Amino acid sequence: MSLRSFALLVSAAAAALAQQRAYSGPQPGEPLAPFRVLAVNGADAGREVDFVSRWASGPVLLLFARDVTRPIINTFWPVDRFASERAQAGLRTLFVLLAADRIAGERQIRDWDRSMGFDVQTAVSVDGAEGPGMYGLNSQYPVTAILARDGRVVANQVVTQPGYHAAVGIIAETAKLVGGRVPDAAEFLYGPSNGNATRLLPASADAGFLYGPPKRGRSTGDSPVLAVTLRRATRSPVAETDVEREVADLRAWAGSDAIRGKVLVSRIAALLQGDVPGPARSRLRALQRDLEAAQVFSGPQAGEPLAPFRVVAVNGPDAGKEVDFLSRFGDDPTFVVFIHHLDRLAEAFILPCERFAQDRAEAAGLRTLYVYLAPDKVEGERKMRAALGEMRLFSQVGVSVDGTEGPGPYGLNKQVALTVLFARNRRVVSNFVLVQPSMVDSVPILGELAAHLGGRVQTRDEVGIARRIEFMMRSRSDPSGEGASSMIRGDPPELMRLLWSLKSQNSRTDASVDRVIGELRRWAATDPSRRAVLALRLGMIRPLRYGTDYAQAQMAALEQELQ
Repeated sequence: MSLRSFALLVSAAAAALAQQRAYSGPQPGEPLAPFRVLAVNGADAGREVDFVSRWASGPVLLLFARDVTRPIINTFWPVDRFASERAQAGLRTLFVLLAADRIAGERQIRDWDRSMGFDVQTAVSVDGAEGPGMYGLNSQYPVTAILARDGRVVANQVVTQPGYHAAVGIIAETAKLVGGRVPDAAEFLYGPSNGNATRLLPASADAGFLYGPPKRGRSTGDSPVLAVTLRRATRSPVAETDVEREVADLRAWAGSDAIRGKVLVSRIAALLQGDVPGPARSRLRALQRDLEAAQVFSGPQAGEPLAPFRVVAVNGPDAGKEVDFLSRFGDDPTFVVFIHHLDRLAEAFILPCERFAQDRAEAAGLRTLYVYLAPDKVEGERKMRAALGEMRLFSQVGVSVDGTEGPGPYGLNKQVALTVLFARNRRVVSNFVLVQPSMVDSVPILGELAAHLGGRVQTRDEVGIARRIEFMMRSRSDPSGEGASSMIRGDPPELMRLLWSLKSQNSRTDASVDRVIGELRRWAATDPSRRAVLALRLGMIRPLRYGTDYAQAQMAALEQELQ
């Protein structure tokens, strides 16, 4: 091949590569031209500002985004956390949404800033979806990142597939200029929650949004964050704009979720009984009214007295007698579940509640009462007595002596499936109404109890696992076989067989228990994943009280050993 032919080939290859490369915005070595945007957060919120000129020669990171989809936000928030930390090195960062409609774009960014608590400057383009004219941004690419120093572009990254990996790439390039640790993309799956766990995520966002797989115990996370938000809204002194922001967070968090609305109403009612600054009091009262207007009512509301009433006891030493348990419970924290319709949906909700109630009975003095509102008292007794063994209920169970209406002063709604009350000092703290209950409804409700009584609430995923474990333990035959119900499948067959073997009818002697415990210990060995799986399942089986006393003690010891 001649030298001229080789040169032509190299030139053609270079041209092909140039065509393949994604171009968007000014390239390295080119000047960083000033442009104006509409600031969404910070001191300049609502004004048009030229941040590039203001930041002059310092290191500058510009992020231009075409939308605020989940992948783009997942690109931005890790960069936001990194940029916030590197601000000490002089880094200035600007996120610009290239919205076709400036007003809609401003609202979109403001909503997420309220929820996420972004640290860097966010803004909306005043030049529409095209962005600053002299920048030549490519509309085919969702994100363009430009890094500059001394008024000239140092690096330009075009993001074709936004997400955590794209965030790492932008951070790595920025770290070359300002230093700082470059994280691994996997860290963000378990990384900081919105606003470093100080802001509430809107109810409209799905459970995994910006979190990745739920952390162990994450389901109770809203309770402390809710308390922090209410505390910020009612602190003194507080600016009226801050109150508006916190109340907007609260409204977005509750959304149209009936249970969240109930939780928030009870929290606001308790706050308003105390000394709350004027601006916060009026806005919280307005929010309370709006939330109450959207609710289905049944039973006494937060702040009202928990009147005594009589039921026919189904279990315990008073079985068969009419008893006023509320008077007996006195001022102790009390959890009452009125069961209007006893079916599989109600059962699925009650089971996690019962496990939590058992745990808090000893640790926090919680008293629990399940009341079945049966049309026929005798038939209701029979039905609840049959359910006791199957559902493994050890708290007090009773049948209403007032039929389906329940206690007269309570005003229970017959159209709902369950009415759930939590009270302290004989006054209602929280009231929840469930029209179509499910097991995951227990998570936020128990989270509210945990805010008062402590204790760990299972995550939504764990509630599902516990339900499966309960069906497995109920099985009368080895659940690891091929004919096992689909409701109990999910764990390795060997593990299912061993756990089921701990039931008293399967392991009647201490020696047989020791053999099964030994096999479980060998199954888990030193594998961290297996040890965590086994510890979680032992913790779910023990409250069901399957197995002999010796088996219960050995399960507890093994669970502690694995943790």
